[in-house]
Formats: sequence, structure tokens, C-alpha cells
Amino acid sequence: MATVADHDKTRFLNSLASRAYLLVFGAHFVVFSVMIIRSFIQDGYEVPIMTWVLWAIIILGTPPAYLSPRASTYEYRAWLTQVLLIISVAFGLANQGLGAVTLFNIPFIAVMGAIFFSARIAFIQLGIAILIFCAFAAAKLIGILPDIANPDWVLNSDYRWVLRTVYVSLFSLVIVYFLQQYIAYTFATVRDLEILQEAVDEAPDAFVVWDESDRLFMSNRRYRHLDRRLEPHLRRGISFEETLRTGIRIGMYPESEGNEEQWIAERLENHNLAESSKLVRLDDGRWMNVVESRTSSGFLAGFRTDVTALRNSEDLLQATLDSVSEAVVTLSTEGRVLNLNAASQDIFGYTLEELKGQHVLTIAPETGTTALRKNLLQRATRSAVGATQNNIDTVLVRKNREKFTARVETRDVEINGERVFLNFITDLTKERRFENTVQALGAAVEQLAAGFVLVNEVHQITYSNNQFSYLLDIPSSSKLMGLTIDELLDLVVRSQPELKLSAHDSLLEGLQTFYAAADGPVTLLTPGRRLLQHRSTSLEGNQTILTLTATS
Repeated sequence: MATVADHDKTRFLNSLASRAYLLVFGAHFVVFSVMIIRSFIQDGYEVPIMTWVLWAIIILGTPPAYLSPRASTYEYRAWLTQVLLIISVAFGLANQGLGAVTLFNIPFIAVMGAIFFSARIAFIQLGIAILIFCAFAAAKLIGILPDIANPDWVLNSDYRWVLRTVYVSLFSLVIVYFLQQYIAYTFATVRDLEILQEAVDEAPDAFVVWDESDRLFMSNRRYRHLDRRLEPHLRRGISFEETLRTGIRIGMYPESEGNEEQWIAERLENHNLAESSKLVRLDDGRWMNVVESRTSSGFLAGFRTDVTALRNSEDLLQATLDSVSEAVVTLSTEGRVLNLNAASQDIFGYTLEELKGQHVLTIAPETGTTALRKNLLQRATRSAVGATQNNIDTVLVRKNREKFTARVETRDVEINGERVFLNFITDLTKERRFENTVQALGAAVEQLAAGFVLVNEVHQITYSNNQFSYLLDIPSSSKLMGLTIDELLDLVVRSQPELKLSAHDSLLEGLQTFYAAADGPVTLLTPGRRLLQHRSTSLEGNQTILTLTATS
């Protein structure tokens, strides 16, 4: 992909190549015009046939070539101009009087080769022009090209110096003009590079450019100051691998200790990618995020960003999450796993490296859960961060493909400017097993002939079976759950005012005394002459169970 600088250079060279052709063509046209005018005003002077042929090529042949579609590139225009100059050299040498004048074309051919192509091509073109000159000189010496009988008839002394002066002046100005234009462009480019270097030096991140051979091309001040021990070695032309080996030698990369060659190989492999990103820890404890991207010209631009504070905050966050007993899984808005704490790894059986970047379907394949996630994402995009919360009981999957029931509480938060979903996961396997056991036990207790009441540490009823209410003839509409002991005893007295308690005249006072300091069972006598044995037993956690059985 062409850069802005490439476009600027191409535009400048296109313009310069066009001007080169037009100026050279114009100079030859002036010389040709002088010769034509002379042929009209001076008797006995005629333009030779060979001159007409060469001028026809220059004046009539090159303009169509210049205007053709192929002439859209500066290289083509430069070649065309140089061909015109070569023809002019040959013409001048063939016409004895113009030899000294047309030799002035040779340095201009070299100048154009250097500007539009390269020094190598410029030397080749200069060599071709010199060979043409030598060929004509040799032809003169050995007589293949005879001298013109009357040189003054071709170009007499009355006009020779005028024409030479005009020609040399024009081509001197052309050469000076083109050199001045190219030098001005070069100085402007150098100035632009100086400004760019100043701006790059002020950049907040370390910046470096490696050429197509992975040798140091340029770097900014922050890159050179990453480590003062490495700075003296960062000379232009040093290879990337040399900087790595120098860094290892001065102890800059503690991660490489013990496996230096493998570490270098991994860095070089990463470095050769079109785009790469890697965290590197330096020996002073700093963490650098190394981001590299290769340009279309084969150069590699690299950035080094100090992410120590961010890394430390991430480590602190991870340590905090790992200290939480509850499993926490962090998801992106695309449903990808960003992080999971130690408790999550224990529950699912995955390590962070195995699950990071995987889709949440890996651990939550239920369609209902997927639909909920999509709904949460839609709600989150329409609300402020922190406004999205949801609880759901669903089925999740461990690494060994075992399914389990879990309660998932989801909240959206913002971390490093990105909205993410924190999922707090509670494994309900034991809880559901306990609930099932309690339900089975409750069903069994309901089938017993004895009445049971469970009282907690604050003297509040947390369980009672139907048999307890039946034996005391308590109305079925009366709910015992949640009543205090005092409220229960008051209900018993109101429901059975004729109930007798052994060794007590007052039923309420007797029951209160029994509950406060029970030292054994007591017997209750119902109006129907049924004997009920009432017992109180202390349990762990300051809980108490009251039992009521019919003895007759």
C-alpha cells in the first residue's frame, strides 16, 4: 500500500519529468528555428538532409510519444527525454560544427538518471553517452566519418558563437533548474523528517522502525532510554536479534534465564509476523506491551508501552478474585471468557489458559441461558453501566462433561473502558442434595404418629408437623411456622382450655416452666381423657425439638 510520502514523491517526479521534456524539447526547437531562419535569410545556406531527418524525429516524433497513454509515469517521460538528448548528441557529433555544443547533453543525461532512477542507472546511461561520443570520435580518426568540406558553410563563424552561446546557456539553466528543484525537494523532505523525528521523540510510547532486513532504521528517545545499559548498542544498522542477545547479556530479560535460545527463537518468530502483540517483563519489574506491524515496503514499526501499572492492577484484581470463595467468571459482550478466578477453576475443572477466549457455550450450553445472555446484552446497550443485573438457576457443564445445577448472578461493569459481565456462580449440587434430603425427611416425619416442633436459637418455630396440631386439637387454619414459643403456648391454651398438665394447676404457667427448664417429660390430659407425653430435647446450635406422643 502506497503511503502519503510515496504519493508526494511520485507527484513531484511526474511534474519534474514533464518539465524536463518540455524544456529540452523547447531548447532543441529554438536551435532548429535558428537554423531554419538562417536558411531563409542567407543565400547559399541549406539545412542538410540528415539534419532534417534528425530534427523531424525530435520535433515531430517525440511529442506523440509524450502524449501517449504510456507516458503517464515519470519513468517513461524521463526515458523519452534522455532518448531525445542521445539523438541530439549523435546529431551534433555528425555535424562537425555542433559537436562541442551537443556534448553538453551528456552531463544532463547523467543528472536525469540520478534524479529519476538511481545512481547505478545514471552511470550506465552516462557510459552509453560516452560510448556514442567515442564511437563518433573514432569514426573521425579512421576516416569512416569524413570531415565536412566547408564547415563554415554548415555553420559559419558569423553565427557559430551566437548559437553555441544560446545552446549552452539554455542547457546550463536547465541543469541548474533541475538540480535546484531536486535539492529543494530533498531539503524539504529532510526538514519534514526532522519535524517527524521531533514529534516521534515526544511520543508517550517507545517507537522503533526496523528495515526489511530487520536492522534498526530509526527510534525515538523513549525507546533509546528503555534501558541505559542497552542504549550504547542501539546504533543504526544493528539487527533485531543482536539487540535481543545484548539485552540477555546485560540481564534485561529475566524470563529468558535458562532457556535463552528458545526465548530468542520465540521472539524472532513473533517478530516476523505481519502483526503481533506480546507482554515482556524487564529486570527492573516493568512490563512492556510490545506491538509490531509490518508495512507494505517491508519495514516493521514497533511500539513499546509501559503497562506496569495496568499489569499490577490486573494482578491485584486477580488476587482479589482468587481470594473470593464464590466462583466469578468474566465475559465480554461477545460472550467470550475473559477471566475466571481460582474458585471457578475448581468448579469447572478448566485452567484460565484453557478457557480464556472460549465462548460461554463451552460451560453454559443451555438454550435458556443463551437467550438470557442475549437479552442482557440488549438491555445493557440501552442502559448505563451497572444498571444490568440478573439472577438465574441453570445447568452448567464441567470439563469432564458432568452437568450440575448452579445459581448465576450477572452484573455488568466497566473495566479499562470496556463493558464486561461479571458472573457470580454458586454450585447448587450440595444445596439441592440437602433440600432433597430434607424434603424426604419431612415426608417421613409427617407419617409418624408423634408430633414434632423445631425451635431455633431465638425461640421461634422453624418446623412443625401436622400430627402436633392434631394431638392438641389446634385448628388446621392456624399456622405454627414463625410463631414464638410464647405465641405457641398461648395458642395451645386457647385451643384446649380444659387441657390438664400433671402437677400444675395453671396450664400456661406449667407449659412455660416446662419449656424454660425441662428436666424430663410431662404428661398432658385432654378433655377426651387421652394422655399425651410432652418432651423437650436440646440440639446443636441452641435449637430445641419438642415432641408430643399419645400414650393412651
